[in-house]
Amino acid sequence: MATSTGPASISPSYDQAYISDVAERGGMPLIVRGDPFPGNNGPFARQVATALTDSHFGPEFTVFADPAEAPDGSAKTVLVVNATQRVNSGTVCHSDASDSSAGSAVGPAGKIDFTIAFCSGNRRLSSLRGQLAEVSGPEDPRIGELFQQVAIQLYPPHNPDRNDRDLMID
Repeated sequence: MATSTGPASISPSYDQAYISDVAERGGMPLIVRGDPFPGNNGPFARQVATALTDSHFGPEFTVFADPAEAPDGSAKTVLVVNATQRVNSGTVCHSDASDSSAGSAVGPAGKIDFTIAFCSGNRRLSSLRGQLAEVSGPEDPRIGELFQQVAIQLYPPHNPDRNDRDLMID
């Protein structure tokens, strides 16, 4: 049961103020690109959104599995699953770039490859790549466990590359 994630890539422009803004608005949408469980992505998206909501550091906010329920704002989390071509982390937040690379269903080995990004509009603030093997279906509890770990890296409370301006969130 292989699970792996790469280290988070944090943009130099990342600032904890983005997290504060999301919290003030009440949350942001999760946009899933790809169809890992054709016709049944609802439980998958809900499980990912719940894990991200429950596990990040900083002020509380909700990641909405249904983008239509999310409050207005430029912040979003984009999850590209089983891409047919490598996802460029610099353009993962662009809807047209993400749509063109989103791809296939979970195969017979039950493997999910993903790129996930915290975005402000079309600008990537942070991102990481990972995979989970032997997934039994959209409600496999290991999906939630993996994205709980992802949340900690994806929404950091400060930018380690900008220590001169970092403010830790209470």
